[in-house]
Amino acid sequence: EPDITVTNPEAGVTGVTRESDSQLRARRERSIVRTGTATAEAIYAAVVDLNLEFIAVLENDTDETVNGIPPHSFLTVVEGGSLEDVAERIYRNKAIGIKAYGDTIINIRDSQGIDHPIGLSRPVQVPVHVRVKVVRPDNVAISSLRVIRDALVDHVNKIQISRPVEWAKMFAPATIAAPQVNIKTIEISTDGTSWQTSDIDISVGYRAVTDATLVTVEEL
Repeated sequence: EPDITVTNPEAGVTGVTRESDSQLRARRERSIVRTGTATAEAIYAAVVDLNLEFIAVLENDTDETVNGIPPHSFLTVVEGGSLEDVAERIYRNKAIGIKAYGDTIINIRDSQGIDHPIGLSRPVQVPVHVRVKVVRPDNVAISSLRVIRDALVDHVNKIQISRPVEWAKMFAPATIAAPQVNIKTIEISTDGTSWQTSDIDISVGYRAVTDATLVTVEEL
């Protein structure tokens, strides 16, 4: 039989890499739907596959303004992705009569050429300082201090939009990262001057963030 060959002069297009179950679960932990109503759930479901880093859908179904959100409105706060893509999904899936509120207004044009204003927001970042004091045994490498620092940076940066920085939960990632190091104290702050051993409240639409320059691990 004759040989059959195909020559493709263009590079192949492999498509989008499918998200693993573990990646999906991790991203879901960075997402929040409040108050779990049909509208909030529908908006979340509409935008979740855009692979945004963080998603928060916050709904106010009362007759009064709550946390800055007007009555019968919802606020979608997202990090990552295109706001235009998110606004399009919101418009296609929001209930009639429910307003999409937010700092940024994007007009979505319908099939009849009519513009519909869709509000949404990016999270406002709240820098978080962390100060850790430890006792390191002589047989434990000094690099363990850096490992603790990196673990705490990762922990804070995974806290969801509008969620507090819970002081007590800072100990677990630090201990897991370097179990042979004795974590003596952990203090947190929003200005690097006033330190506390209590939770830092994060307002609606805000998100706690940190980096290696804001986290210090000191030996006693």
